[in-house]
Amino acid sequence: MHDHMKRDGIEHQLIGKNIMSWLIPLFSNDVYHIHFSSAFAQYILALTGRLFNKATIMTVHRDIGRYEGAHRWLNHMAVKTVSKPLLLNQSSYELASKLNPNAEKISAFIPPLHFAELSSSIAIKLQSLKNNYNKICCTNAFNYVLDQDGREIYQISPLVDMWQDVPAHALIISDPTGCNYQNVIDKGIPISKNVLFITEVHDFIPVLQLSDVLIRCTTTDGDSISVKEALFYHKYVLASDCVERPSNCRLFDVNNLSSLKDLLNQIDQLPKDISDPANAYTRLKEIYYEYGVK
Repeated sequence: MHDHMKRDGIEHQLIGKNIMSWLIPLFSNDVYHIHFSSAFAQYILALTGRLFNKATIMTVHRDIGRYEGAHRWLNHMAVKTVSKPLLLNQSSYELASKLNPNAEKISAFIPPLHFAELSSSIAIKLQSLKNNYNKICCTNAFNYVLDQDGREIYQISPLVDMWQDVPAHALIISDPTGCNYQNVIDKGIPISKNVLFITEVHDFIPVLQLSDVLIRCTTTDGDSISVKEALFYHKYVLASDCVERPSNCRLFDVNNLSSLKDLLNQIDQLPKDISDPANAYTRLKEIYYEYGVK
């Protein structure tokens, strides 16, 4: 989004994840957009914005029904307090609209303007996989994170385990943060030769461009940007049914990965439903102008 705003000459300031770094810019900006996933940070910033009479826009990247206990209360209070909450799926929107009449459902997808090319070592490995397997499937994982039930949110360990029974296709596991996800998955699971972990820092877009299929095997989700990126580049998308997904995704039961295996076995017969996802930046720019951004 930064690149789009810069291109359009919209004055803005990017602030880091440290909540304290937001306090000084509050005095020099009239509008700010909250992207924190922490319910505590959401509420503190929403309340501060209200106290200083600032227009506050907040994108809730999680399914708000997944917050629990005090975090649920803080998140709901933040949704009530901000000028305009933006939600990424229908169930979150329905709940938020009861808390704030200005709530709006919006896509999280903004087409990338720039991305870094893959290093030659990664590109060679990917090309080798393309030469030796029917389809290249990819998934991405940002850090090793557990859901409220203690399961891997990105389900990398179960995917790697299942891939022993998927010899026809290759699986690329993209870890763009470089946190070395491979070192923290279940050590009892053998890694097949058709599974490749990319653990150095990189952009996911060129990985996606070289792939045929995106697998989104999460136990919870918002409006996955990776899914929208894959649809934008006209890739097959096989996604868990944990949340509402775009109509041109093929869904599987995240609690029963045999349903994913069935889709992979049928992949050559599946038609592609090609349609470009909505560009969220178009609507965001309108919202910014409505609240006084110049």
